[in-house]
Amino acid sequence: IGGGLDVGNGRGRVGAGGCIGGGQVVCVVVPMGVCFVTTGPLMLVFAALNGIGEAFILTVQMPFIIEWAPRKQATAAAAVSSSVNAASFMLGSLLGGAASGYLMKLGWSVNRARKTVIVFSTILMCCGIGVVALRDPVHILMLISVVTFGFQAWITNVHTLPSDSFRATHVASIAALGSLGAVLDAILFT
Repeated sequence: IGGGLDVGNGRGRVGAGGCIGGGQVVCVVVPMGVCFVTTGPLMLVFAALNGIGEAFILTVQMPFIIEWAPRKQATAAAAVSSSVNAASFMLGSLLGGAASGYLMKLGWSVNRARKTVIVFSTILMCCGIGVVALRDPVHILMLISVVTFGFQAWITNVHTLPSDSFRATHVASIAALGSLGAVLDAILFT
């Protein structure tokens, strides 16, 4: 299941709300699993699952916003949604990196600092589960923005973990596997 399935077949069967809820399950399980990874092969597995999680959360939000907006306001809703989400992605990336850096300056180990921010970010992403019960587009956008903020803070630290854990010659391969998961998801389920 992934982003392509959400927008295509899955969205037609269970609706945008069901896809968002399913996407949140994937985006909660994978981040929590990353916190317990201690070996190289498991990191590779979670890197691939991470790609699927990225596709899940990113491809669903725009059809969801457009579906819930009044027809005459769909274009404006899409523009506002894109702008607000871009800001939440930017802030999530900056603050996610700054938070783990701050914890390291306090004397925390790299592992503990990054995984603490990962767990906190995962908790923020859980807010998206409530989207399925909302009807007001403003509230929906607010929750989606919290999720995208948390996701970006999470992904900033997850993508930095390989450089903290592996030799420089292996980091690109691990990052590529995460991207491969997203690409395979789009190919298989679209």
